Amino acid sequence: MNKQHLFFSLALVIFGGYLGFTNCGTTSIMQNNDPGMQDQAFDPRSALEVPLDIKNRRESLDPASAEEQAGGDSGQIATLVTQIETGHDHTCIVDFMGKVRCFGYNGSGQLGLGDIENRGDESGEMGSNLPVVDLGTGMKATQIAAGADHTCALLENQKVKCWGDNTSGQLGLGDTIRRGGIPGQMGDNLPFVNLGGEQKVIQISAGYHFTCALLENHKVKCWGYNGSGILGLGDTQTRGTQASHMGSNLPFVDLGSEGIVTQISSGNIHTCALIKPDLDASGKVKCWGYNGVGQLGLGDTVHRGNQISQMGSNLPFVNLGSLSNMVTKVDTDGNTTCVIVAGKVKCWGFNGSGQLGLEDTDTRGDQVSDMGNNLPFAPIVGGNDYLVRDIDAGINHVCAIVELFGSVHVKCWGFNGSGQLGLGDTDDRGDQAGEMGKLLPSVDLGTSYEPIQISAGKNHSCVLIQTQGTEIKCWGKADKGQIGTNNTYNKGDDANEMGTMLPFIVFM
Repeated sequence: MNKQHLFFSLALVIFGGYLGFTNCGTTSIMQNNDPGMQDQAFDPRSALEVPLDIKNRRESLDPASAEEQAGGDSGQIATLVTQIETGHDHTCIVDFMGKVRCFGYNGSGQLGLGDIENRGDESGEMGSNLPVVDLGTGMKATQIAAGADHTCALLENQKVKCWGDNTSGQLGLGDTIRRGGIPGQMGDNLPFVNLGGEQKVIQISAGYHFTCALLENHKVKCWGYNGSGILGLGDTQTRGTQASHMGSNLPFVDLGSEGIVTQISSGNIHTCALIKPDLDASGKVKCWGYNGVGQLGLGDTVHRGNQISQMGSNLPFVNLGSLSNMVTKVDTDGNTTCVIVAGKVKCWGFNGSGQLGLEDTDTRGDQVSDMGNNLPFAPIVGGNDYLVRDIDAGINHVCAIVELFGSVHVKCWGFNGSGQLGLGDTDDRGDQAGEMGKLLPSVDLGTSYEPIQISAGKNHSCVLIQTQGTEIKCWGKADKGQIGTNNTYNKGDDANEMGTMLPFIVFM
């Protein structure tokens, strides 16, 4: 696996280094008058070997102390999670052994446990009682991607397995049979997605009812629902519902010949790609699919990808003005797109809850005058002396990890009906003046913990935190167990629920 363009920066943080700009994504579905449907997003993680001292420390941990930690923020156990991924109403993690665990909503088998029972909403379902997803004999995951109601894993052999809802062929198995909801469908019985020949995958991204893969040759293939040209194939024909759709018959997405694709992110019903001149450079962004609220950033509301003439060199790069070629990450969800550009954040698309962070509810990207140098940075802290390490867009809210004067913070803005901003209330942020910049509080995660990856779902958020190892905390809506607290009480919507009162999620 080519480690240069995987999620190497997370591994560097785990082992004491510096976190760069790459990371993961998330999912969601339409809510709060959002005119689209849903999203998910991205996160390749490193396949670097875990150093021996980390392995020894992990093996010496006492599982009993983990159970004690479930009731509070004791920080006495290091779980060594390497990726957190939020879907519509479910959440998945990958640990340093390549094991996958999922919790939350399971109505389509998206947890991959051979049933349709939710996990995390009742006592006794988490910790050692939460099963590992059976990926097959000897299979280890390097990345997980969660869509609305389906989940995909990128494995060490650089192949992909998907399970959950399959209404539109989003599992890529040549049928519409959902997987993971009954016994006998997982493990060795779950086929690899056939992408043709010996194609090797380096990143996956799951949208509402579709999935995309970035291959080792830096080309992209997408399958599943194709309304508005989401798959970028010049038509609106669904792919993946028949065996003849997949393999070498599944075309590459034509993104032109200017640079190489190094990252993809699948939103509600649109997708964006980060395109660089080489692996070590920053890059530019192209987006395609549904564009009803300007989420493609092209200054209009014309969908792209449903006609051949719209793709390739005819698909414009997003105009970010003088910073157009300085993007280091793109993330999409709902009908919003955000980028880290020159170490700051710019967002465009739907803005009904202030998720663009511009202290209004005006859509951006549907008019030419919205983009280029006219598109402001989202003022997520006061002043300019900060660096955005990571960003993830949820359905109607966005979260970022920000380094400010040597300390690292989580900032969230947008819709907050379930406390998904983690600010101890249900007030939206970013939709009116006086809510952003220095007036936007940081999420209280507890004392002396450094966040290293963020993931925003439909109505919940999760963060990967460096402690003795790497562990996670989640907050927001809990009706289906998606924040893993063994109950259905929302967290983050009232005072005294965050900080040390918000427990780490235990997986052993």
